[in-house]
Amino acid sequence: MAEKKQKVGDIVFTSKEMKEALMANADGSQENYVGLGDDMVNFGSADSFIDESDAAREFTMRITNNTSTTQKIQLNEILENVAGHTLLKEGNIVTEGEDDSAVHMVAAGDPRSIDVLLEYIKKNPIRVRAIKFNVSSEQQLDEPLKYQTQTPFMTDSTIQKVPSTFQDQNTNNTKTVEVELKDWILGHSSTILYSIRSGVSVNLTFFFGASLDASKALEKKYNRAKATAAKFYARQNA
Repeated sequence: MAEKKQKVGDIVFTSKEMKEALMANADGSQENYVGLGDDMVNFGSADSFIDESDAAREFTMRITNNTSTTQKIQLNEILENVAGHTLLKEGNIVTEGEDDSAVHMVAAGDPRSIDVLLEYIKKNPIRVRAIKFNVSSEQQLDEPLKYQTQTPFMTDSTIQKVPSTFQDQNTNNTKTVEVELKDWILGHSSTILYSIRSGVSVNLTFFFGASLDASKALEKKYNRAKATAAKFYARQNA
């Protein structure tokens, strides 16, 4: 029997996790952390993990596979890139044939270039809260999303989700589905793998949440120091 899950704001947890938190609170060892005011975490338009869905960080990738075979893509670079997969980028990703007869798998980002997003991810690991699929062929939704994590200390780990299993059976739009994700992060040690069938176009809209952002943290720390200095100066001259 699946363990029942609870929800506070945008944070989903199991009853076991709730009991562990309550036990920790009993001996005073648990901080009441939700991310509020954390210098290292950038929540976009949100304030904490509680209202992470308000982050307003959406990014769409439009990918069309004009080649004659299914193409496997890897979203971002990790410690060791996955064999048999092509790294995603803006423009032509895979070319089949030459000169005037050449065909491509091509990708474009919105509102910015895919390359800009990937450069951000290199320096700022970011949570993926959900991905919405809009495809030109219903069968494409049977292609699984694979979340792969790597460390130098253990064998690679892969979690798989099939978009078609998230569809409401009563829906009239059989080419669209949104897949909710938990604990998926794009960063230097984790990526998403995906296959796109021949002749198919896919729109992937990513709903991003919190990211680790050292530049923002430095800015926040300086502003706090400046405010402290201003208070000290005011007291000295009162």
